[in-house]
Amino acid sequence: MKKLVALLIAAVMTVSFAGFAMAGEGGDVIHMQLAIATANMAQFDILPDVMKEATNGQIEVELVDMTSLGTSEDALRMVQNGAVAMYMNSPAQTPAFFPVLDLLQIPFYTGNIDNVIACMEALDEAGLLEETHDGFEPLCYMATDPQMLSFASKKVESLADFNGMNIRAVSGISVQMLQEFGANVVTMGFAEVVPALEKGTIDGVMTSPIMMYPNHMEECLKYTLDLSVFNGPALWVMNKNVYDSLSPELQEAVKEVGKTMQQHFLEIQEEQLLEYWDAMEAAGLERYTPSDEFVADLQAATDTLVEAEKASLDQQGYDAEAIFAITDEVIGR
Repeated sequence: MKKLVALLIAAVMTVSFAGFAMAGEGGDVIHMQLAIATANMAQFDILPDVMKEATNGQIEVELVDMTSLGTSEDALRMVQNGAVAMYMNSPAQTPAFFPVLDLLQIPFYTGNIDNVIACMEALDEAGLLEETHDGFEPLCYMATDPQMLSFASKKVESLADFNGMNIRAVSGISVQMLQEFGANVVTMGFAEVVPALEKGTIDGVMTSPIMMYPNHMEECLKYTLDLSVFNGPALWVMNKNVYDSLSPELQEAVKEVGKTMQQHFLEIQEEQLLEYWDAMEAAGLERYTPSDEFVADLQAATDTLVEAEKASLDQQGYDAEAIFAITDEVIGR
């Protein structure tokens, strides 16, 4: 049913797209929809006001919950064909659209949020992110909150400590990583995680601190390895034809809004992480730093995943050597 609704909306919006574009040429107010994961995302709550101010009221933005448009893929296609003006999400939700950006989710590869953003910007500057220009104009690149490993009963301080542990993970590459470490991977819905930890069905979980605290996971977890497994990429794009229809002045203003929102996104994320860590550590969760040797072992154990990603990009016709040369340089590997 959602797909049908999405297609109907697309049809209506596509018919009206020409009028939408011409409004910008005439200097009238341009109304744009931005499809985001939830319409009340704290990271984007200031966007309508920021855009209105930056464009002197010429562009008004409406935040739209993308679930009302169907799946994430439905929403992205609607932006690609001009039915909706803008889209903000993690490329992990639509991997078929963004195979190059998928490499930034290789465990223990990028290291931190700043590296993820720097890699995306460097790849784009080098012309190696054609996927973010396939009917789109990127307005800013961002990164999701860190995915980390937390444990219920013991500190994991070496690869050998993973042997026999039951750890919950979701994505394919995370499952592969834990299998490389010798853990037993358990897949389950997020609502099942806390009961499973309380019963001892699982010994640990890979998730974000921003998901841990609201779900009271600090009450059943004792230790968190203070090392990001990965920070996923995120991006905000505009339909390319919509962007091209704007005056040069409005294009510049929109790009400046992108920079503002990137900084705001990072600030909100940092504030949340600090608040949640303080609360969870006060409740007894211990965040511990791995030894340099352990970090090196974790990276070495995931080298096969790096090579698999290179092979996958080559098979899809991308210049994996050039892509990884840039990301390795940015990261300092």
